[in-house]
Amino acid sequence: MRPLATLPAIALAALALACAPEAPPETEAPPETEARGSFGYQPPPEIAPAADEEPLLELSYEGGLIKNPDPTPFVRVYPGGRVLIHYPAYMKRAGDYELQLSDGEIEELLASFAHQEVLTAEPAELAAMAAEVRAAEGPAEQSDDHGVAAVVEVRADSFTPAGAAAPTMLDLERRLVIEDMGAAEAAEAPRFRPLRDLAAGVRTLEALAERPDLEPVAETPATPEPPR
Repeated sequence: MRPLATLPAIALAALALACAPEAPPETEAPPETEARGSFGYQPPPEIAPAADEEPLLELSYEGGLIKNPDPTPFVRVYPGGRVLIHYPAYMKRAGDYELQLSDGEIEELLASFAHQEVLTAEPAELAAMAAEVRAAEGPAEQSDDHGVAAVVEVRADSFTPAGAAAPTMLDLERRLVIEDMGAAEAAEAPRFRPLRDLAAGVRTLEALAERPDLEPVAETPATPEPPR
C-alpha cells in the first residue's frame, strides 16, 4: 500500500501541467532577404540622365545600299521622356513624329544598356562576338542586314553598377555599334551578353517607332518678314 502515498504528488504535477500557459506555436523563420531587411537590398544599375537638352539615347543606321542616307537619327529619347521619331523621305511614313514616355517606361528602356559590359564594349569587340556566332552557326546562315549597322548613342551624367554606392562612369557619352543584328540576337552563350543586351536595346528603341500613340510633330509657323 506504500505506493499510494505518491498519488497526491502525481496529481499536483498533472494539475500544474494543465494550468501552465501554452507554448506559442512554432513559426517558420523569415527568408534570409526578409530577415536582413534593408541590408539585403541591392540597388539596381542606374543611368542618370543629363540635365541638358541633348538626347539621352539615339538610334541611327549606317551603311547599306542607300546612296544619300538621311543624317537625322531614326529615334531620339530625351531625359524628360519626349521621343522624336524621324522617318526618312524614302520611306512610306516620311516625316517626324513624337510621343511621351513615363518615368517607368524610361527606366525600362534603359535596362538593356545599364550594364558595365555593354557601356564599355568597343565596336571591334562586338563585331568579333558577332563573327564568332556566325561561324558557329555555319555557312548556311546568312545575314539579312544588307550591310546596315545599328548605332546607339548613349549620353548621361553617370552610370552606377548594380549594388554600387557611387557611380563608376561620369559624363557618359558612348557610341555602340552592332554590324550584324541577326548574329547579335542569336548569341546565347553568357560571354555574348553585351552583344545580346545591346541588340535587345536596339529592338526596344525600334518598337517606339511603331507605337499607336505617335503624333505628327507640329510644324513651327514661319515668322513673317517685316514690311519694307
